Amino acid sequence: AEAHAPATAEDHPGNSSEEAATEPNASATAHVHASAAGAHRRLAKTSKSQDSVLLEELLKALPTLVDLADKVKGESYHASGDKAVLPEPQAVPQGGFMAAAPKVKRVSWPALFEPQHLLLSPTSSRAIALTRRGFGALVPDIEGEDEAVAEPFALEGLEEVVAFAGAAWTKRGLQLLTTAGKLVLCPGETHVGGSWACRPSEHPSVPMPTEARIMAAAIVEADDHEGPHVAFVFEHFPATAFVYRSTGGSWHPAGEVHIPPSARSKPTLAFDGPNALLISTSTGDVHRRALHGSRHTMHPAPASDSNREFRGACAAPGARGQLVRLALKKVAGAEGSFWRPELLFAQ
Repeated sequence: AEAHAPATAEDHPGNSSEEAATEPNASATAHVHASAAGAHRRLAKTSKSQDSVLLEELLKALPTLVDLADKVKGESYHASGDKAVLPEPQAVPQGGFMAAAPKVKRVSWPALFEPQHLLLSPTSSRAIALTRRGFGALVPDIEGEDEAVAEPFALEGLEEVVAFAGAAWTKRGLQLLTTAGKLVLCPGETHVGGSWACRPSEHPSVPMPTEARIMAAAIVEADDHEGPHVAFVFEHFPATAFVYRSTGGSWHPAGEVHIPPSARSKPTLAFDGPNALLISTSTGDVHRRALHGSRHTMHPAPASDSNREFRGACAAPGARGQLVRLALKKVAGAEGSFWRPELLFAQ
């Protein structure tokens, strides 16, 4: 006969030990099955609860995963009519605390001057730092070792107060794009007595939605005499820079450039010739995107400290691969700290 372990008083609290010992085998078997069924129900409930928790955690992490994937796969340029391609990363020197300190040009700047835009002369070693409202300082020589004295000036001649989203120093003079999408031309090679005369450009406003505002922009003259090319980023859509070319008195789409996630809060744009776009971040990183093909390069920020905020970068004319960065550095003064412009040179 098959032996069964006797039930105990703990299994049946309402019975005495003697009564438990004489309990029929069927009752013990039913108790075992009931316990097993309860265990299965508890296990199923626990499993379902764990699945719900995992699903909730996955949904919470989804935005982070998307952003990470965006950074890993790199940023691509979509030219008009082209298929999206994934550019091959190019090897560049790494920044960080082991990187060489950048060369800082010694400049005597105007007081209370916090420029946003950097413009390099296409024909000389001069440079201009310009605020969004049109107050500027011209540095007569950025290549010499001696300290340069910046010449303050103001853009004049416009009937309304405007804010400039981007600017370039071209052979025609200064060309600027306002946050409202209007182009401005300031002809000539320099200011006269601290004033640089400007007028509305002959080109129409760039295509943009009603009530939209441009956050950052860049302008370049084309080599084929078509007219300027522009690139701009909208405040409400900071993930993409839209590129347009001027032909026959109107604007035509020329492509779109993906803005890296790290640059979307305060991007700065500048053309490196008509075929490449520089995208700068406030931390000093510069992304160079080819406008035709898939080539791209990332130039890490030079060795710096937390007291420096980068405002933009331009490719030095005639110096292959060299960048000139505009930054603001927080320094201590007799009456408190203030921000001072800097021009930094690094590969």
